[in-house]
Amino acid sequence: MRSAALLVSLAADASGHGMFWTPKSRARLSEVSGYEKDATTIISEPMPPVGTQGRPYPGNRPFAEPGVSVSNVGPCGMETYDSLKTNWNMPNEAHGWGQLEATYKAGSVITVEWCVSDVADHGGVYSYRMCTDDALVSKFTNASHTPTQDEMTALDSCFQAGILKCSDVPGQSCPVHPDCVGTGWGCETANTTGWFSCGPKDSGRCEKKSVEVGDCFTHGNKGSILRDQVKLPDHVSAHTLLGFRWDSEDTPQLWMHCADVRLE
Repeated sequence: MRSAALLVSLAADASGHGMFWTPKSRARLSEVSGYEKDATTIISEPMPPVGTQGRPYPGNRPFAEPGVSVSNVGPCGMETYDSLKTNWNMPNEAHGWGQLEATYKAGSVITVEWCVSDVADHGGVYSYRMCTDDALVSKFTNASHTPTQDEMTALDSCFQAGILKCSDVPGQSCPVHPDCVGTGWGCETANTTGWFSCGPKDSGRCEKKSVEVGDCFTHGNKGSILRDQVKLPDHVSAHTLLGFRWDSEDTPQLWMHCADVRLE
């Protein structure tokens, strides 16, 4: 077991943090409001090794078997490293998040973005997700309700079943992560189940995924915007959540974010 001191050290040294940027995630809004100084410290860790016992690094990292590692901060994230102990799994309108941030047409293709630090990032694979079980999602959009562990597990499972596939957008490039080619790991076929990749490791990683399309500011440093397109489900909802999950390659960590949106 890692000591609490080591966990804090890992968080402080892990400069390659990222944040769901567009539509504005609850994490980003908590920074915009001034409530959180650095919402990129939403980290689920330490993740136990994935895959077969003894699989060498980086095949034991979350990215090697996308979606296998189970978040310990819920589907939308919780702060574990500062005194605020922010819980982004529930709205907090007093501090800037929980209201609708965007309205989209059900079934349409939209542009989504996330920001990754340019100082360093952890590579890996990531996905955009949506749950169409409105009764379950309502547990996370009601400011008077604190989601239970069972509810968080259920929403994460619903998100996993509702990955907005990269390949659902005609003409969008959805390559296999270069560090997974020929390995037999789950990430070798993750592009067929909807995951986006960023890499290769130690060669630019996420911020060099394709063309740098914009700048942002994250984890106290300049970052780069990664821009993708996803096709929304044919589902109408007055208030639902668009989720983001990043399974890290270089560290045993996950990043989990949510944005409040409407589908009509």
